[in-house]
Amino acid sequence: MGADGSCPSCGRIVATAERSPERAARRAEEEQPFEPPEGEEVPTKIPWHFWILVVAVVLYLGWRTVQMIGWLLD
Repeated sequence: MGADGSCPSCGRIVATAERSPERAARRAEEEQPFEPPEGEEVPTKIPWHFWILVVAVVLYLGWRTVQMIGWLLD
């Protein structure tokens, strides 16, 4: 791609060029992911559907335990 944003083979404009270096630097800064300051931790929130999965697994394993005890007593 050329410096003006044109395609090298057909000459059509495929992208617009940044007009100022300050604007390009600001855009690059905005696109970077958030990083906390050194030594600080960002608390992560556990999704609600994870807890549904935990409850389902506990219920399933509890029922299988009841079945196993019933099988052992027969």
